[in-house]
This record gives sequence, C-alpha cells and structure tokens, in this order.
Amino acid sequence: MSRAPAWFGPRDVERVPTSSTPAVTAAAQVARFAATVVLATVWSVSVADRGYAKVAFLSVFVGLPNLSVLVRLASNRVLYGAPVLEERHPVTGKRTKRGRPPVHGAKFCLKDPPRPQQQAQATLGGTTARLSAWTRLHFKGLPRLEGVVLRVEFLKADGTPKYRRSVWLFWGGPSTMALEVIVQMYLARYGIEHFFRFAKQRLGLLCAQTPTLAASETWVWLVALAYTQLLLARALVSPAWRPWDTKPRGRANPPLTSGQVLNGWASFSRTLGTPAAAPRLSGKGTGRQVGDRPTPRPKWPVISKQAMAASA
Repeated sequence: MSRAPAWFGPRDVERVPTSSTPAVTAAAQVARFAATVVLATVWSVSVADRGYAKVAFLSVFVGLPNLSVLVRLASNRVLYGAPVLEERHPVTGKRTKRGRPPVHGAKFCLKDPPRPQQQAQATLGGTTARLSAWTRLHFKGLPRLEGVVLRVEFLKADGTPKYRRSVWLFWGGPSTMALEVIVQMYLARYGIEHFFRFAKQRLGLLCAQTPTLAASETWVWLVALAYTQLLLARALVSPAWRPWDTKPRGRANPPLTSGQVLNGWASFSRTLGTPAAAPRLSGKGTGRQVGDRPTPRPKWPVISKQAMAASA
C-alpha cells in the first residue's frame, strides 16, 4: 500500500456469511494470512477500524510472532491494567491467598484516563499532534493480549485541541515502537477507504442487482480484478488530462491516482491487443415469449446481526 496517492492491492475477497459477523470473518482471514507468513522474516501489521476491536477478532493475534494488530477504539471503552503481584511466602514461595490468581488490574477508562506514561509530538499531514501512551493494557475478555493504548490529539496553532474528540488506538505489537510510526501506520489504512469509494463510484461495485449469491460474488471478484489491472498499469498509463483538471507542476512523471489511471485506460488498452475475437453485432432482442411467466424471486427473512455483534 502506497501512501500518496492512495492505492490498495486487494489480497482476498470474501463475503460475510449470514450466520457470521465481520469480526469473525476477518479473524479467519487473518489466521489464513498468518499461516503463510509464519516462517517468513517479514513483520506484518493488521490495521482495523473500531468495529473490529472485539475479542472475536483480536484473539487470533495471541501468540503470532510476525503479525501485530493496530485497531481503533471507541472513546467509551474500558480496558484493564496488569494484575498486581501477590504476596508469597518467603520460605516456600507459595501464594499467601487462596483462590484463582487475579487476571485484571486497575480499570482504564478512556473517558477519564490517568496521567500518560509517555508523551511525544509529531507532525501528521501538516498538523501538529500530541501523542500520549499507556502500556500493558488489555481487554476484559482477552487478558493474554497486552498492548499500548495511544491517544492522538490534533492541535491548533495555540496548542489547544483542534477537535472535540481524540483518536484512540490499541497497539498489540512491540512496545518499543515509536508513537509517530504507530499513528502513521493507522493513517495508511485510509487507502482502503479510498479503494471502496472508487470501487463503488467508478467501477460499479454495487451495480449488480441479482438474487443469485454466486453471481453477486463473481461480480465482486470482477471488480477486484479490474482494480488490480489498474494498479499494475499505474506506471504505464499516460494521463488523459481533461480541460478542468489541475495539472501537477514541477514533476515530469507524477504518480497517478486510480481515477486518473481509469481515465487513461481507454487509450492504453488499445495498445495491448487481445486473443479474443471482436463481438458480433446483435439486433433488437425478441423479448419474452408469449405466455412466459418467470418464477417470482424467493423471499428471505430479514437478518439482524446486532445480537451476534454484541456477543462477539
């Protein structure tokens, strides 16, 4: 994924089943991806929005050496610190208290956080940001995954917060990672959002209206394939500047966006050639035969995933 302009290479396309949730489906995708890089020396990071800050998704990252998680948090979440060490007998070394050892420590409320353990300032997108971090925090249902909670506050020129709400992130990777690098990794995630907007507005991702599930999945794969072709040809296509486009200055061969590559694809594709024969012209269709009555589309019950999302 490049940072400017925003490009995104889709690795896999999968439909969220009716009986599942996006968090569970994404966890299965991460597990398959981890199986391909388990023996590799490349370190990977999975960046997700706050809708995936759930145990069903985060639990897959426990014990993965080469794969870390960076997920956004809602501003009302509650996490827990490391448990306090219990007293032990000076001779035998056994616990002085009976029962199960504590799993959670003190509560950490994002609405009222304590004094940060680490702070830094960085320039992100031309704006000064104040970064505050707290270490060794975990979710209630997942004490085995400890990480760093990071608060990002964009500041005005006078040092006051620019926005009413801050951005909260949970980093499940090495605690020695620089705070500015963690935030830049999350900002790179917006290339995925640009991909979905471009696929919907320019490639017709939502244009297929069919009751057949297989046909809908095939259409999504075709859109992903078309976008991949644009991605591979982004350095080969010559831009087709329109009269109202703002041309870049000072650079001979500037990187093109996905929309600019699509505008120049028509002239570029004619130079590629194809083994397929030209389509034959067809006249006006005959339409349906007299007395033909197609079977009505089957009606399916409305599925609500709120209960499944809450349980996850």
